[in-house]
Amino acid sequence: MMMKRKRFLPLVLLITFMVILISSQVMAGKKDDTLNVALMKEVTHVDKYFNTTREGMITQRLAWDSLLYFDSFENKIKPALATSYNWVDGLTLDFTLRQGVQFHDGSSFEAEDVAYTFNYIADPENKVPSKRFTKWIKNAEVLSPYKVRMHLKKPWPSALQYLAGPLHINPKGAWDRGVDYQNRHPIGTGPYKIVNNALGEKIVLEKNEHYYKDSPKGQPSIGKIVLNIVPDFNTQIAGLMNGSLDWTFNVPTDMIDSLQGNSKIQTMSGDSMRVAFLMMDSTGRANPDSPLNKLKVRRAVAHAIDREAIVKFLVKGSSKVAHSACNPVQLGCTEDVRRYPYDPKKAKQLLTEAGYSDGFKTKMYAYRDFGITEAVVAYLDAVGIKAQLFKGKSSVARSAWRKGEDVPFAHWTWGSSSLADISAFTPNFFNLGQDDLVHDEEIAAWMAAGDSSTDPAVRTKSYNKAIKKIAEKSYWVPLYVYSLNYVMSNDLDSPASPDGLPRLFNGRWK
Repeated sequence: MMMKRKRFLPLVLLITFMVILISSQVMAGKKDDTLNVALMKEVTHVDKYFNTTREGMITQRLAWDSLLYFDSFENKIKPALATSYNWVDGLTLDFTLRQGVQFHDGSSFEAEDVAYTFNYIADPENKVPSKRFTKWIKNAEVLSPYKVRMHLKKPWPSALQYLAGPLHINPKGAWDRGVDYQNRHPIGTGPYKIVNNALGEKIVLEKNEHYYKDSPKGQPSIGKIVLNIVPDFNTQIAGLMNGSLDWTFNVPTDMIDSLQGNSKIQTMSGDSMRVAFLMMDSTGRANPDSPLNKLKVRRAVAHAIDREAIVKFLVKGSSKVAHSACNPVQLGCTEDVRRYPYDPKKAKQLLTEAGYSDGFKTKMYAYRDFGITEAVVAYLDAVGIKAQLFKGKSSVARSAWRKGEDVPFAHWTWGSSSLADISAFTPNFFNLGQDDLVHDEEIAAWMAAGDSSTDPAVRTKSYNKAIKKIAEKSYWVPLYVYSLNYVMSNDLDSPASPDGLPRLFNGRWK
């Protein structure tokens, strides 16, 4: 069941039409020790606390450090700005800080910087948009120049994952002149320092010659990194072909296929933390007579979709079929669940047993990857489920189901902000809240138990129970784990990170 995908210009025509557009850019690369990166989206604010894009996360990891560091290759949290930590109790974390670290302006990194950062982002008056990163923080206090204590509002066992990624440390006073001033004069401790922030055009970073030697990120190698905003993949590929660009990511599969074997560039596919799934409203809130209220109908939906074919022919890359309502690498996830192999005959049989031998009409909402959603709709149509597809922004469907409107199906995705902890994903949709289309109290209780313990064994046991029941009741149809496609210069050695968050500070020239 194959759906047509958008086709891109052949490379010969692409180069002909696009090379003029970027010929004015300075040729860079290995000979000038400058890595020219192409980003699709503008980084409106280089401080990740005020930017929610993947491009903002890439910038943050280059210019800032956090107390801890998540090594995605080893799937392990390592010491960074903090050399050690200790859970005093379920609501208190103590950190011993690394000495001898300097901010980019030469000032020393100390406990006051940590306390200032966390107290600022935890204060609702400061309106930090990334609330899910900070909502669990109460405050922080200085115990000594290199010891700091963090107080939590509620138990938050995934705190270490957040402290190893999105929660970086700014110097004391960074926001005192306002977030706009801080955006124009950013200061971090990271392996690269921002020397030019031309908003909407490019961000220029230079190697931090004073970067601390024991950093788990390693020492920066490339002298300069330029993040260019190039919001068109054809233009990006043309730049890679003529040497004015060296690296880009998230390239559509169709384009990757056409670039295979090209001598000027290399392509690569890497894993991602993002998972695609079908949400089904089984509560009957908007429609008490909805067929999806019945278990056999939901199981019929799961058997009707050939996920192997979708992964092989449409998603491609290193993507994998998903069997659970989580990413397999996340703490608390299990793939030891009831599975639903592609079996249209069984799907029809289950529909008949449920009283829908002639199928039924329904609606399907989607906000991205419409070609794949169309394939899903076609599979459902083949067993008698006629789904009308509604395409739009994610906010449209989310707003509708939060208002209690009829949203029977939603083709949804979740990236977990590249956090390898199930708490960043599944509990958001099974907590009896406004995004919960299931409202299973037993699952919600297991999720809450996993969210409130600092013991990994206890958390895993609780989450596993919830994940198994989600599969048993077929509340969701997990579809696939995304992969990311990269295109880069043959001169560059830049490994694909397993969590879908590029770490350009690990780049080296061959």
